[in-house]
Amino acid sequence: MPSLSPRRRLTILATVCLAVFAINLDTTIVNVALPDLARQLGATTRDLQWIATANNLAFAALVLTAGSIGTVRAPAVLLAGWPLRDHERHRSAGAPAPAPSSSCGS
Repeated sequence: MPSLSPRRRLTILATVCLAVFAINLDTTIVNVALPDLARQLGATTRDLQWIATANNLAFAALVLTAGSIGTVRAPAVLLAGWPLRDHERHRSAGAPAPAPSSSCGS
């Protein structure tokens, strides 16, 4: 394995730190918004758990996919996924209220 230059190591470290920061910030934003979502959508605790889990799962899948592609192509691919994620988040903000749950556990 060839050794990396100090500048390349610093670039990799900065990219990883930026990705971790974005994940933490995204999770915090959703958690802060949960009370408003509950009030505006009439969501139950179960609905709020689904919202938070689905958001984290989608974001993690996009970050992992972009990171995998980025190791093959270019680190810029990781950064290119974030605007797409934000676009989808803004689109989902106008989604209708959650449907009533009909699972056996309710």
